[in-house]
Amino acid sequence: MTRTTRGPVAQNRRLKEKLLAKGCRGSNSTLTRVISELILKALASANRDRKQKKTEFRYLWMTRINGLLRKKKVSLSFSRLCSKIVKEDSILNRKLLGQIATLDHSSLNVIWTILQNKNPGGVLI
Repeated sequence: MTRTTRGPVAQNRRLKEKLLAKGCRGSNSTLTRVISELILKALASANRDRKQKKTEFRYLWMTRINGLLRKKKVSLSFSRLCSKIVKEDSILNRKLLGQIATLDHSSLNVIWTILQNKNPGGVLI
């Protein structure tokens, strides 16, 4: 049986790992064992934080909407506003309401008046 060497394969793997660790400080960008541990941790953090980002944005939208409702002195909390919108079969979601709250305050007032009047003209968009 012929003898096989793993030299080029291992070198290529280490090179790829080194490229992933580019920009790290100290031995984190030079030592092979440290690099592999660093990459494992970085990939795990990236996966976790992708999920966490969605939660953080949801909280941000809720805070923006609730803040605008309090600023306008509307006697309505965020949860009650959302429940009224759900009852109206609207396509508005937290993200859209958050964008409306930051960009166009008067539109949120229009939405609020439509919800107060129980929307006689049809379905709220």
